[in-house]
Amino acid sequence: MVKEGKSNILIVSSRSEGGGAEQFFNIMTKLRDFFKFYCALPDSPPYYDKIINEKIPTFTLPYRKFKIRAFLKLSKWVKANGITIVHSHGRGAGIYSRLLKLLNTKLKVVHTFHGIHFRNINLPLIAEMLLRNLTDKFIFVSKSERQIAVKHRIASVSKSALIENGIHIDNKIYNEEDRYSVLQSFNKTIPDKSFVIGMLSRFDSIKNIPYAIKNLSDYLKSRDDVFLIIGGYGEELGRIERTISEYNLQNKVTLLGFIKDVKRFFPLIDVYLNTSLGEAFGFSTVEAMKYGKPVVASEVYGNSDVIDNNETGLLFPLNKPGLLVEKIEYLKSNKDAYNRLASNARESVKNRFDLNRMLNETRELYLSLV
Repeated sequence: MVKEGKSNILIVSSRSEGGGAEQFFNIMTKLRDFFKFYCALPDSPPYYDKIINEKIPTFTLPYRKFKIRAFLKLSKWVKANGITIVHSHGRGAGIYSRLLKLLNTKLKVVHTFHGIHFRNINLPLIAEMLLRNLTDKFIFVSKSERQIAVKHRIASVSKSALIENGIHIDNKIYNEEDRYSVLQSFNKTIPDKSFVIGMLSRFDSIKNIPYAIKNLSDYLKSRDDVFLIIGGYGEELGRIERTISEYNLQNKVTLLGFIKDVKRFFPLIDVYLNTSLGEAFGFSTVEAMKYGKPVVASEVYGNSDVIDNNETGLLFPLNKPGLLVEKIEYLKSNKDAYNRLASNARESVKNRFDLNRMLNETRELYLSLV
């Protein structure tokens, strides 16, 4: 039961997939005893259906687009449901949330960026600078993200809160499932006793997956026992497939498609690879660490916040792709280093990225706005 007198909170997102969606789904389902939640998001998988199944009232938004008609309907819906706090996730959703405050100045607006990717002064950056004054609280999921936002003047220190994302933590030691049987469930095969590099993400340009394929191509071809497995989906799928074909890696790189259950992915791999151009918070990277898979990651914001280089993972600069291969080969040939990094990574996740900690900090922030 929702406690009497508690606030009605609207969660807004312009996409229904990815790590950000997982976080606001956890917020709505785990904090529903304290608040009455509503959600505005596109009617696309996987989280739209999950939210509907949880019987959370929903409003359908266009996918990654701002439309005046949708905004005006949303404004009426907000008023009709007595919503007092709006929490937007991502840049597109942030336009809806802040403009809602123009029509109702009593609304409290919380905004989580989930990644800041401005490289030059452009219209989206100028828009964020203007929307800053319509925001009551900014949530940042990493220190680097907050530093970038303050530097670009799209957020102020006084209105910001650092709440690192969280995942479900337990004390279970994950036994390796038989790789062959797991691959069979995906209708894929890889030779026994192979060394498998894994990547798992939404397929968009910021994830930089073609870079990994290109720069691993010679290494993969020169090692009969090394393979690359990639899980995920998105608008970059065509480019990824073309890169695999361009480097003749059809027998060395396997695309698994959308992964519904990460517990079915991580038993397949030996090392997790992240070559992103930037991360707000690398969910799959943290999941890999939880499952005891050493991580090799690009030395960019987000990754550097999660990974302590040479202690909980290995970082490499994107402008030195040779180091990517060097670090993977180091883990392949050095079992002691492999085990040390895997153990340290598991402990780091337990100590820093507990879901309950994130939920408690978010609840306290909401209560501070009531």
